[in-house]
Amino acid sequence: MHINNWSAGNKTFICDANGNMKNNNATLIKYTAFNKPAKLVTPNATINFSYDTNHKRYKKSTSTYTSYYLDKSYEYKRYNDRADEDIYMIYVGSKVVSIYTNKENEGSSSSSTKYLHYDSLNSVDTITNNDLTTLIRTKNKSYS
Repeated sequence: MHINNWSAGNKTFICDANGNMKNNNATLIKYTAFNKPAKLVTPNATINFSYDTNHKRYKKSTSTYTSYYLDKSYEYKRYNDRADEDIYMIYVGSKVVSIYTNKENEGSSSSSTKYLHYDSLNSVDTITNNDLTTLIRTKNKSYS
């Protein structure tokens, strides 16, 4: 088995023969037999992933919540200590353009909508809310 190791400054990276990154500095990554991440272990958290017979992720578990996925457009997030969430990804073509989240807790509910704005390279560069208030803006440097 050929393993690629390299360092950048004081950080170490290790990949297996399939090109899967097994160690990303302080993050250890374990893979399934079909080369999908099964477990990520960091100094602060452990994340487990489960897949169906078609190798599609259906579950993600952490110490604070468990997410269940139905296709690419729906996620049910069950928290250990707060209201659960229903998360809907709204697509236009192959792009997510909006994320609608509904939280239910003991008979009351709240919802929010986020809108994704893309740059000319089809990367999300801004996320806004209903009022078009900027929630997140990424600043990508051009390399020329």
